[in-house]
Amino acid sequence: MANITAKDRIEATFRGEYLDRVPLVINCTRSDYIIEKSGYSRMEILTEPDKDLEALQLSQEEFPSDIIRVPADPLLSDAIAARLELKKGPNAPSGGRMLEDKANLEGMKFRDPRENKTYRPYLDMVSRVKDMFPDHPAMAMAPGVWSNAAELRGPETFILDTVDDPDFVHNLLRFMTDVAKARGEALSEMGTDMVIFGDPSAGCSRHASIQQPTTGHATFFAARHAPRVGARRPCGGVGGGWGHCPVRWTGRHAATAIGRPSGCQVRYR
Repeated sequence: MANITAKDRIEATFRGEYLDRVPLVINCTRSDYIIEKSGYSRMEILTEPDKDLEALQLSQEEFPSDIIRVPADPLLSDAIAARLELKKGPNAPSGGRMLEDKANLEGMKFRDPRENKTYRPYLDMVSRVKDMFPDHPAMAMAPGVWSNAAELRGPETFILDTVDDPDFVHNLLRFMTDVAKARGEALSEMGTDMVIFGDPSAGCSRHASIQQPTTGHATFFAARHAPRVGARRPCGGVGGGWGHCPVRWTGRHAATAIGRPSGCQVRYR
């Protein structure tokens, strides 16, 4: 089987077929080894997209991956913390939450990701990755709905909101769903082969034994233009809040996956 590309291997896997080997997905860009070998500091890689891309090239040379994860995601927690440190210095307090006052949700708006100066470089990075690795699928991560909502409100406060004010929780999740959809569509328009919506903190309310109807509630949007869009297990560990929520590859449909302690259901809309 000569000239099998990473794209061939991944597409065959989606069809349930086996080519020359099982595909590998490796992401070592921000490992200590790659950072040291790149000659850059962790701060530089977290805050400067060009250097993050160089680290990706080095990682791909050392540890070839069949799927390339688009670097320079500005919404990852370590990237946010690094920008804050650059702006305010080390050990600076993060400041207040945007939704410390729940009433602020009523007038809250979000900027189009294509016009957001923080997010735009990440969108442009999609094209750069596809030009650099034309035989590999490019995967971009869109932030999860629950995790984003918890950041706006504060994780502990937001968990308590599921008990004290479930209507507010639903309204905030609807708002964050629109944010996630806009980001997913923008990534898809740039040519991302895979848009993954992950929610690592979605299981936190179950761990806190809060068994309200909103427990484990998160929404995953399948962007209409992406060849492959997936909803990944929201809770990162075995036995987490949605440990049995299945992965669904939904193609060009818009899908909502809503998980509860009793299981997961997928609705198309």
